[in-house]
Amino acid sequence: MEPEDIKQSIAGARGGDERAVALLFSQVCTVVEAQLGGKVREEHLLDDIAADIVLRLLDPAKYDLERTASFSRWVAKVARKILASYWRARKKEWRESDLVGSDPGKGETLLELEPSRELSPLEQLSVEPQADTLRKLCVAMERLHGPLQECLSDISRRHVNFAAVYFLALRTQLYRALRNAEQVKARYELLAEIVEAAVPWSEPIAALRPNSNWPTLAQLWDSLQEPLRRGKLLSARQVAEAALRAGGSHCSESQLAQWQSRLRKRLKECYDAGQFSCVDRETVTFWAALLGVDI
Repeated sequence: MEPEDIKQSIAGARGGDERAVALLFSQVCTVVEAQLGGKVREEHLLDDIAADIVLRLLDPAKYDLERTASFSRWVAKVARKILASYWRARKKEWRESDLVGSDPGKGETLLELEPSRELSPLEQLSVEPQADTLRKLCVAMERLHGPLQECLSDISRRHVNFAAVYFLALRTQLYRALRNAEQVKARYELLAEIVEAAVPWSEPIAALRPNSNWPTLAQLWDSLQEPLRRGKLLSARQVAEAALRAGGSHCSESQLAQWQSRLRKRLKECYDAGQFSCVDRETVTFWAALLGVDI
């Protein structure tokens, strides 16, 4: 539909016109289905996401009718965020679930889980060792936040926020590791959502910038969605290009590589000092390997 038609539908829905509400819901469902249809198996979840978005559209504080951004792009962005939040809310359930059965002699594979239950993105990988490691990573991220904040605070200078560099590196490197895994090469349409669930960003984290010339992490991750959907490896060059598309300036591959090198050096120093002893050795080893930290 034309932008003016969409504005009229939203305005009518806000005024209580039931036909306008139904039309708006249909418009939102079309975008949500196109964006998430290949990633969500349960139709009711898509409908719930669409209904949530319609409620946001009805609130003038959450959607400005005069905004210049594309309606479809805005709906797609919100839909991805709602789905990521949904999966993060279920993260505890995934961690506590027994993915391979309680009887060692009758261990069921992920593909044999009961079909009536919606599978988590980690379960959809159908790779038990990786799913188990990612569940441990979810736990580790919560426990590492405190030590990491202390570890990185003393190297964050006026012009570089190494906490932002760290959170960006962790997501991109986890994505690359999964993308390269032989077992999941045909399933990378799910990987962005898996990464968001395994390495969640709170609002304060999403608002961080590596420096004043770079966009926020949330803006950068949004700009990376297209190469993510195309199965790109998210090289430093691709990340820098996404930063420029998101409105950054003077964002370069060499700049990012330099920051990440400094980050790895500092994380190595903190590990040697025992600051990450709160997390089990296996998980720390996996975490360090993702970031290229030699421990």
